[in-house]
Amino acid sequence: MKYITRLLVVCSCAFSILSLYAPISLATGPRVSASLFVAPKNVVNTLDFHPFIDSNQLGQGVVVELLNSIFKEAGIEAVVNILPSHNMVKYYFSEEKSLAMLSYENNLSEQERSASIFIPLLSFDEYYFYYKPAFNQGFIGTQDLSDLQGKVYGAHKGDNINAYRKAGVNIYYARLHSLLKKMRTKEVDFIRQPALTLDFLIKEDAAAYQADDFIRMTEPAGKNILGIAFNKRHAQGAVFAKKFQQAMDVLWNKGELKSIFQYYLGSEVNADAYFLYKP
Repeated sequence: MKYITRLLVVCSCAFSILSLYAPISLATGPRVSASLFVAPKNVVNTLDFHPFIDSNQLGQGVVVELLNSIFKEAGIEAVVNILPSHNMVKYYFSEEKSLAMLSYENNLSEQERSASIFIPLLSFDEYYFYYKPAFNQGFIGTQDLSDLQGKVYGAHKGDNINAYRKAGVNIYYARLHSLLKKMRTKEVDFIRQPALTLDFLIKEDAAAYQADDFIRMTEPAGKNILGIAFNKRHAQGAVFAKKFQQAMDVLWNKGELKSIFQYYLGSEVNADAYFLYKP
């Protein structure tokens, strides 16, 4: 009887603790960052984007480290959450009115553009890649999307794929690791990524991927801009956007932003090729 009584007390205490955290953890969906039980007052939501944003890295990657440094300089208390899906990032921005989200500029809808103050952080040259063993005679196609009609393009949920659909290109949605596997099984013909991203993933799993098998087309497919979109509907969104911009000026002039970038990605990576922002 004493054992049962103690068990009931323990269960009751455990339930009370879980109830205390439930409104934070369950109401906002699953999180993969260390801030799972941080009250979501000023939250910047984003996705994994190797090697720039990575929930498995210490510090969560160079972009999160850049943000944290800028927030500190600006006197902004905010937390970065890396979420498992693009739809969740969009949902919290529009419905939960999160402070901001990290996003590609061309992936913002017109509604999101009008509801946000977008500050560019990094610019990326993106390239088309195909799997060499699947195209022994070479990849039939050019940079012109009309020449890729009928082929299967591997995309992420939330990507702007309107131009591909108009050109008659078929779309297959999956995360990048899955897309690489689908290229090997000839279910996906080509993808579009920054060269550094694909290099990082191939080196990370050298046993599964041979670098020479993934061929990068010579000319860039285009540029993409990664930035932070401050939510105008957040109580301090516009104020924080201004403070953030001012803090970026300070850290850029000190050389700290480039130092952080080089520390994470190595001196062989040309930081000037990525920093679109220059005051």
